[in-house]
Amino acid sequence: MKTLFSWWIRLETILVLLLFSASLVLLVINPLLAKPLDNREDLLRTQLSELLNQLIKETGPIGKNPFSKKGDLPTAMDKRYARNIQKVLQNNDPLFEGGYYHLDYDEFFGYGSSISAKNEGRRHDPPPLETPFIRAQAKLSLEQFDSGKPIVQILDVESSRVIIGTSGLKGKFSGRVACWMMVRVISPSDLHEQSRRYKLSASLGLIAVGVGLVLSLHLNHMLRRSRTKEDQLRSELQRAERLAGIGQMLAGVAHEVRNPLAGIRSTIQLWQRYPERQRDPQSMQAVIHGVDQINSLVTNLLLFARTGFDARAKIDLNQVIREVTELFRIQTESQNISFLFDLCEPLPKIEGSLHGLRQVVMNLVLNAIQALPQGGKIFCKTWIRTGSILCTISDNGPGIPVEHQSKLFEPFFTTKKDGTGLGLALCREMVAQHGGVIRYVPGEVGASFELEFDGSSSLPKQLKQLPFLDVPDQDHKPNQE
Repeated sequence: MKTLFSWWIRLETILVLLLFSASLVLLVINPLLAKPLDNREDLLRTQLSELLNQLIKETGPIGKNPFSKKGDLPTAMDKRYARNIQKVLQNNDPLFEGGYYHLDYDEFFGYGSSISAKNEGRRHDPPPLETPFIRAQAKLSLEQFDSGKPIVQILDVESSRVIIGTSGLKGKFSGRVACWMMVRVISPSDLHEQSRRYKLSASLGLIAVGVGLVLSLHLNHMLRRSRTKEDQLRSELQRAERLAGIGQMLAGVAHEVRNPLAGIRSTIQLWQRYPERQRDPQSMQAVIHGVDQINSLVTNLLLFARTGFDARAKIDLNQVIREVTELFRIQTESQNISFLFDLCEPLPKIEGSLHGLRQVVMNLVLNAIQALPQGGKIFCKTWIRTGSILCTISDNGPGIPVEHQSKLFEPFFTTKKDGTGLGLALCREMVAQHGGVIRYVPGEVGASFELEFDGSSSLPKQLKQLPFLDVPDQDHKPNQE
């Protein structure tokens, strides 16, 4: 179904493109077809003037009156003058028309055209719409007969554009008889064809718009469905990740709790077997140690759950580093470990949990101390880079093996004998709650962890909680150190 719908969308898209392309082609062709009319107009005007001069020459001087009396039109005379027109126009492709006009009788005679091979004189007058204009121009030519120049004019007659040429004829009846000639530059059929192309172009454009609208509705519907499905998949993925996190957390908790519980159970079983007089209180130290391990594990788990419920304030990361390193001063001096500082002053403050950031720095410093049992150096550095606040805590110890680096921030992963594997995982979550990231920076010597916070935006009022720990707000209070 999805494939069929995709093909339908593709076909509609192709159809819209084809319709729009055809519409644009017609819109471009129409002006191109109309543009040659300007050149054609000049060409036809010149051609008409030449043909009119040929007609004058072919007719020659009029020796006698073509009409004996008013209303009398001798057939032979009309045919002879019509043959003059046909002879001049027979080899011309455009539609030229011509004839004669008698002023005294206000009559037309001897009509002929370039597409009429045989004209038997059945028609005498010019086309009806142009007749008044030809009559007026013929009279004007007879009035200006002494100038000897033909009159050629371009006129717009309703939906046509025509070129009309007239000239008086010499002879006995000079100033009484004139010849005329006409050609259409734009005919009604030309305008009809051009109008038809514009209508076709507009129709194709409207169809394309309609199909495009349908396509847009389909795409909008498809996008809504896709967005809904994407939201569902994202929700399912988050749920799966949450369940996976819960599973991983429970597996780690079960493993970490089972070991001290086994020790506690063994110790209590031994107590049950001993006579009362042999029950040494010192033997209960294993139980106390096991309970302490479980308590430490639960404390770390609660740190995860309590993230986001501490009071938030503007925190100076430099001050946090100084306070934490001062707490470990006695221990580091006894292990021959020294602190080196490169702190940026002034450093923009971070909005968030003081307890949370202190716990992050404390875990990193403690890890560095534990990596230097024979002494060494711990480097603390802060700086600003393109709107970000960065902090690096590193040591010059043996470093972290490459095969372990990808698992550093996984809960319950540890290489320490008595470690819970929650320290770096807690750091990652704490930093994430403050809109930052923590990463391990490989180096040639020692281990280096880099924190990066966004210095341009402040933390939301309610920090988001871990996806795999749902602990109500009222059940937790900030952990006091």
